[in-house]
Amino acid sequence: PSADLPLMDAAFLNRFEKHRVHASDILSSEHQVKACELVSHFAHWAVDTRHPRAAKFGIKSLFVGWGSETPASLIAHLVHHGKSDSHTPMKLAEQAWNHLAKVATVDGVLRATSADFSQWAQKRSREAVSWRDLCFRRPQSLRQWFESPGCDSDGTRCSAIFTFSGMHTGISSIFEKLGVKHRSLRVDAFTSENDLIETLSAFVAEMPEGSILVLQCYADSRHIELVRHRVRVELPTRFRALLLLHGTRALLTSSSLSFTLNFLSGWAVSLLENLEDAPDDFMPHVCKELGPTVVLGTDGLWPFSKVLHEVLPSCFWFIKYPLSRQAAEHVQEATKFVLAHEGLIEVMCEQCLEWLKEPLQPQQWWPEIATDP
Repeated sequence: PSADLPLMDAAFLNRFEKHRVHASDILSSEHQVKACELVSHFAHWAVDTRHPRAAKFGIKSLFVGWGSETPASLIAHLVHHGKSDSHTPMKLAEQAWNHLAKVATVDGVLRATSADFSQWAQKRSREAVSWRDLCFRRPQSLRQWFESPGCDSDGTRCSAIFTFSGMHTGISSIFEKLGVKHRSLRVDAFTSENDLIETLSAFVAEMPEGSILVLQCYADSRHIELVRHRVRVELPTRFRALLLLHGTRALLTSSSLSFTLNFLSGWAVSLLENLEDAPDDFMPHVCKELGPTVVLGTDGLWPFSKVLHEVLPSCFWFIKYPLSRQAAEHVQEATKFVLAHEGLIEVMCEQCLEWLKEPLQPQQWWPEIATDP
């Protein structure tokens, strides 16, 4: 019986003939196959551009982790979990397309829904605007994700989240504010499989029911498949697991990213560009409707002075410093210098605002904003 499969001897199982089954092989009807083709067509159409400045951005810059199995696995997932009652390919494809809003990047959405960049937006402007609004209504932080009713709606207790936030993000403080019991483990090159097993055992033995095991990996880590397999198999159903996949925008949207979206993996996948809450006066769904001078002005939605005070110090932590006390002290001193010199902030504000006031054509500044990696 299949229940005994995990207990079978690996050498014995290795004797059997093996075949690779693709997600497309389990689509059970012609309309599901057609819906899969439509989703793939929509995706490639959305990144089909005639603008030379945006031509370098492929489909992975729109959907993080996109792969050849993604459309078929998504269709099979929707049908298997009863999320689709549609018997027409187009309706099923539209439901799948809306589901992909969970893994769409903000800059990718702006390009895909702009008539200046996207063939899809030019020919289906109404659908593009509707889909853009759906993307911006999704959770914008880890707190919002937990509080949203759909955070566990994929029929699984295991969730994986792509994020541009670094490993140093204060995960514990976010969970403490939410009142969620958790235990976390950073899985890196120095983490062994034995470390993972020990963490799992301690978590199950010590944590109350409903607690969350949080695992942090770099998105290009070789440990991801091992982590997903061991946690899903060995974690009891009374607990939940959250896998955070950290990476820069360049890494997560590159064609070299080995991790691919497969909605049949047992892990619900989504994208949170930032794990922490944005400032109260920064609202992406409002900013997208306004010009850059208004948004970034001195009295705008997100003033330059606030941006520079919050962003510049954090930039130092992304520089490749050696792991030494001297490097840490240098970062500390540099941060103090930036925060202490208001004149530096003011000069940068003036220069940036003067640049924005120049009479540039929209197609000249828009690619820099919407396609900045």
